[in-house]
Amino acid sequence: MINGHPISFLTTLLWIPFWIAITYFSTWIPNANPNDGDNYGAAFILLFLLCVYPIFIGVACAFGIERKNNQNKDS
Repeated sequence: MINGHPISFLTTLLWIPFWIAITYFSTWIPNANPNDGDNYGAAFILLFLLCVYPIFIGVACAFGIERKNNQNKDS
């Protein structure tokens, strides 16, 4: 599927340092107001999105490579 395009999937691998940076820097944000309690619903949505991100990028790269290969075959 890659056929000489391994750099196209680099964004999928770059998800790991992005995730580490997000989880590390999120500990710096204090909860100053007692009414600002933890919103667990939003946390689960963000956790889900962080886990789905590399799959989305991988699929988008695969579709782009397939489209480019199909255009090269047609011309």
